[in-house]
Amino acid sequence: MVFPSSSNSRGRQAEELVRRIFESRGWKLEALPHGASNGPDLIVRRGAQRFVVEIKALAEGRADRAIPMLSQAILQAQAFAKDGGNTQPLAVICVENASSS
Repeated sequence: MVFPSSSNSRGRQAEELVRRIFESRGWKLEALPHGASNGPDLIVRRGAQRFVVEIKALAEGRADRAIPMLSQAILQAQAFAKDGGNTQPLAVICVENASSS
């Protein structure tokens, strides 16, 4: 998937891509609280499994940029999952141009 140049558009497209991947594999998306701008990007469920998903999108996959974003996504997902009962955290990084390393 090709992301547009703006980070806001890139983030929305990354979220849509992750959403489609989960849905195509039988996961159900839970509605987020209306107006919840300070919550997780997605909450997905399949059977007894439930994940709170935090998504970060980057234009380039250099380690000095991807590692801090992944770390932030992990911490945010863990914080959201802590409040979600039997919910597991899941951090996802979408990278437009990733190096082989």
